[in-house]
Amino acid sequence: MIMIFGGGCPKATEDLGTIPYFCTKTDSWEIMKTKSIHNPPGRVAHSCNKIGNYIIVTGGQAQIESPDGARDFALSDIWLLDLESYLWTPVKTKSSQGNIFPFRCCRW
Repeated sequence: MIMIFGGGCPKATEDLGTIPYFCTKTDSWEIMKTKSIHNPPGRVAHSCNKIGNYIIVTGGQAQIESPDGARDFALSDIWLLDLESYLWTPVKTKSSQGNIFPFRCCRW
C-alpha cells in the first residue's frame, strides 16, 4: 500500500479524514476513510513518516478563509494515525511556532 498525505496547494487541501492510497495487490487507487471524529487539517509542506504502526504528520502550511480573504498559516501540530484502528490522535506539545517543511516526503 502506498499512502498519500497532503500535497497540492494550500487552497486545495482537505482534512486527512480520507486518504488516497495505491493498492499494490489490485494495482488501483482507492480511498481509506479514517474512523476519527476529529482529523488533522489538510496541509502542504509538512513532514510525515512511519514509525511502527503509526504515521506521524507534523507542521506544514494550511489556509483558512476569513471575511477579508484567505490567509496562509504555518501549523505547529503533530498527529499520529494508528494503522490498526485508523484513528488519528493529536500529540500535545509546548511549541506554538509553526513549521513548514518544503520538498519533504514520507518513506517506510
